[in-house]
Amino acid sequence: MGKQHLYLIDATAFCYRAFYALKGLTTSFGQPTNAIYGFVTMLNKILKENKPEYLAACFDVSRDTFRQKKFAEYKIQRPPMPEGLTAQIPYIKEIISAQGIAIYELKGYEADDIIATLSAKAKTHKISTTIISSDKDILQLIDDNTDVFNPYREDGLLYDAKQVAERFGVRPEDLPDIIALMGDDVDNIPGVPGIGEKTAVELIKEFGSLDKLLNNTDKIKQEKIKKAINDNIEQIKLSRELAVLDKKLDIDFELEKLKIGEPDVKELYRLFNRLEFKKLLKDLPADEEQQSEIKIEEIEDNDLTDLLGPADELFLCGQSKQDLVFYANPVRNIIRTDGFNKISNGAKDKFFRISEFKDNIRGILACPEVKKVGHNLKKIKVSLAKDNIALEGLYFDAMIAAYLINPSSSDYALDNLAWEFLKVMSGSGPLSNARAVDLILKLKPLLEEELRKKSLFNLFREIEMPLSSVLAEMELNGIKLDLKLLRELSQDLEKRLIKLIEQIYEMSGTEFNINSPKQLRDILFERLKLPVVKRSKTGPSTDEEVLRNLAKKHKLPQLLLEYRQLTKLKSTYIDALPDLVDKNTGRIHTSFNQAATETGRLSSSNPNLQNIPVKTDIGRKIRQAIISSSPD
Repeated sequence: MGKQHLYLIDATAFCYRAFYALKGLTTSFGQPTNAIYGFVTMLNKILKENKPEYLAACFDVSRDTFRQKKFAEYKIQRPPMPEGLTAQIPYIKEIISAQGIAIYELKGYEADDIIATLSAKAKTHKISTTIISSDKDILQLIDDNTDVFNPYREDGLLYDAKQVAERFGVRPEDLPDIIALMGDDVDNIPGVPGIGEKTAVELIKEFGSLDKLLNNTDKIKQEKIKKAINDNIEQIKLSRELAVLDKKLDIDFELEKLKIGEPDVKELYRLFNRLEFKKLLKDLPADEEQQSEIKIEEIEDNDLTDLLGPADELFLCGQSKQDLVFYANPVRNIIRTDGFNKISNGAKDKFFRISEFKDNIRGILACPEVKKVGHNLKKIKVSLAKDNIALEGLYFDAMIAAYLINPSSSDYALDNLAWEFLKVMSGSGPLSNARAVDLILKLKPLLEEELRKKSLFNLFREIEMPLSSVLAEMELNGIKLDLKLLRELSQDLEKRLIKLIEQIYEMSGTEFNINSPKQLRDILFERLKLPVVKRSKTGPSTDEEVLRNLAKKHKLPQLLLEYRQLTKLKSTYIDALPDLVDKNTGRIHTSFNQAATETGRLSSSNPNLQNIPVKTDIGRKIRQAIISSSPD
């Protein structure tokens, strides 16, 4: 093996493998991402474990290759590339290029032929090659300079000539001869009818090569095999032509082009952000600016006397008084005392924290004339209120501003906004509060300008920001429950469910686990012989749509629907809500989400209260347990 080492990836094959191995991965806007994520995971593993210096990803261009021209039925049984995969290939190529990795493809040829040519050229340059592929056809390229690594075998499997001999009984270069005789069902290579792998291997081992076999067919001992080969000479030759990989494509071999370049981290961040790959985003390095330490100056409460005036903006971030970090922006209507000048001149680009909250900081936070700027100010207001600290004057919330600008976005986290509007990568790990304030400081003018461009600033200032304070007060006030009514409702529902279960067993003719999809399938489709409406991965579906359809044919599905509805209401609301009552306030404190829906409606979480049914009798009784009242 030479000192320089080239890795070649059968990229098209890995795209297919990832596409079928991972299911259901899509972005919030419907872009399938299963193949992309699987491919990137595989690529990152290769880069991490092998640390290659030279690497290329080889792709098929289309199904129309020189082999189809020789034999129109070649790979004819393979369906076209699925649309879901076709839509992902451009993204995969963009990511590969952003990683600084060369891409090779050539019209009329398969990725295997490109790999064969590059590995042959590498050998002439005394460069050793590892081909990363799970395709057995590629094994024919193995020699003293080339090996093949299959990453999908347990702990990976590295094929050399010895491994091929142990697996197939022949040398790597003999594999096309074997395929010429036995054929290949996957690629629709015809071979010889009646000859399988075992016979093909025995013949090649006996005669030494396919050419020697064809020149000495009279020496074949078994008459049946002799006749089969003599009757299919031209088909055998064609099959070998189809099986042999082309090592002589017109491809320039430039070692410098094959060298992995510096990754374009910003382009990778853009792609991963677009594809909503949160984990991959966190693995990218942060900007140098992000990595630089932001200094926080610890100041005393008394220092605030001259730091802030009545028209100042206060940029802040933190979940409690212990970690509250702020930036004071003295802008207008300031009485410039000597003390103020000293602090304000030294306060530029500095961030402050106060360890002990006294009258000054409490007064500033509670003063509505001091404009508060932050990200998710409602959450900060609620958190500080738990420490008996009032936060008033909520003026500019970067999260709410970004939501108005783009209500269809799936994520308004501060690091996401930093990328979208500042092209700043946050890197791995949570943002520090000081870094968060710094980003908010830079985001505010950009977001404000965008709001004005879209004629949304008045909506933001006059409705959304005041609403944020109202919602915070609603969360703090909480919701009072009639716990006695819920207990009685739980007991009544338990009795109702017991009777319902008895009816289900009676109608089914046996007892079974109603919550088990497998056992329910056996009852509905084996015992009762009801028609299968649709299938899931594990068998006939028993979802709500199916049960509603089957309810027209039998009474049991209707009982099952009722059972599911009652158990869900009991577990989600009737039994769960009392456990969520705050012991200190005697109320439930849900979170009202202002930036969660594209339509602009509010939603609630922890717990979710907006989906309590209103049309059913149980739903109406649950709602009766919610008491309209003023704060105690």
